[in-house]
Amino acid sequence: AQDGADSFGITASDDYQASDEATVSIEIFKWAGIQQSGTAEQDVATTTGLYRTADGGFIFGGLTRGQLGATPLDGAQDAWIRKVDRRGNEQWTRQFGSSDDDNGRIVVADPDGSGTFVIVGQRGAGAEVYKFDNDGLQQLSAPIDFAGQAAVSFAYQGGVDANGDLYILSWASGNSGLITKVDGNNGDTLWQRLLEGANEPGVVTPFNAEWGSVRLRSVDFDAAGNVIITGNFWPSAGPARDCANPCSFLLVYDPNGDLLDSVELNAFARECGQGSDSILYRTSVAPDQALWALGIGGLGNADPSFVQVTKLSADGSQTSWSHCEVTGDEWALFFTYPTFAANGDGLIYGIAEGIENPTTFERDTSTAILKRLAPGGAEVFRTSFTSTKPDGNPAYISAGSVVEDEQGLLYVTGSTDGEFIPGDARGDDDVFLLRLDADGNIQ
Repeated sequence: AQDGADSFGITASDDYQASDEATVSIEIFKWAGIQQSGTAEQDVATTTGLYRTADGGFIFGGLTRGQLGATPLDGAQDAWIRKVDRRGNEQWTRQFGSSDDDNGRIVVADPDGSGTFVIVGQRGAGAEVYKFDNDGLQQLSAPIDFAGQAAVSFAYQGGVDANGDLYILSWASGNSGLITKVDGNNGDTLWQRLLEGANEPGVVTPFNAEWGSVRLRSVDFDAAGNVIITGNFWPSAGPARDCANPCSFLLVYDPNGDLLDSVELNAFARECGQGSDSILYRTSVAPDQALWALGIGGLGNADPSFVQVTKLSADGSQTSWSHCEVTGDEWALFFTYPTFAANGDGLIYGIAEGIENPTTFERDTSTAILKRLAPGGAEVFRTSFTSTKPDGNPAYISAGSVVEDEQGLLYVTGSTDGEFIPGDARGDDDVFLLRLDADGNIQ
């Protein structure tokens, strides 16, 4: 069958009589195959930035040090987003930024279907919110007001609520965390909450002076519209805890910025039974309102590296189950939010870096890992894939994002300094979009 529209007639008959002919119209969409693209420089797909559009296509984004779109590079690196159709063919790409280093960290859909928000962090300078309509036309560009705060990492993470307002997490100076709510219509700052370490004046953390420093890691929303924020803190005082450094926490705010609850998630750290604690990185609210917390451990010490997924109650106080995988000498780097299939299964995506190169002391190879876990914690499947450098040596892959379509097919983004198909490599790092069947096989 050819790609596109088609139709055919059918009739039903028995030995005596035939029915009138009925016409059935169908559309056939053939997947274009592995999509790898880039410039001669570094191109990266963000870990918070892939979603399906109403027409069955996809939008994703990241950063580039070259020229991916029609707009020349402005600073050392720019942000970009791309729209592809349901076949995987590019429809448009937009590249944008400032004279600073711009990183398209968060790419999310406006819930009303009118376009795409991109939250851009600028190294040492600030952050900006952009919005593009469904045809790629820019509708909004607004700098975020950080109220005089200096930051280590502006717009480290973020998300959009059901009303189209944005919540942006930043790592502020003095080892503090900053939560900023932004109006999605005009980019105005609605409120901010500063979570300061114990050595900072005006401590406003829920655990008082016990936080030595704070790192905000993830944001999501429950069915009531409350804001679920998780992160890490390094204790400097207070009672003995069942976690080493760092510990983990959960904060619940209402849409007005009032703190509703705060929970220490210290038990999370020891769920995998390894010699070192796991570090909580991402937490997502599941369709049943439970929390799926994703962490990694064993980095930078003699203990085996591992990835951990723990299902918590909606308030974070109870653990339902934990799924752990030890990657051994390969470092487990899982920074993509758990996402959910239509049946409630969780999709977990990340990489295991290769063993340290004895000459360069770097980990210059990696394997991408995609897991599907049932709501009860059972592993439905685990698949992995790699790429190869043009010289035939193993390459490095960075994980981007993952999403499922209505047929159960999976789509993943990422970047690699190699290639999946000989001759596809463009430069230092290229962006890719892959489709996998329901069993995790690349199509």
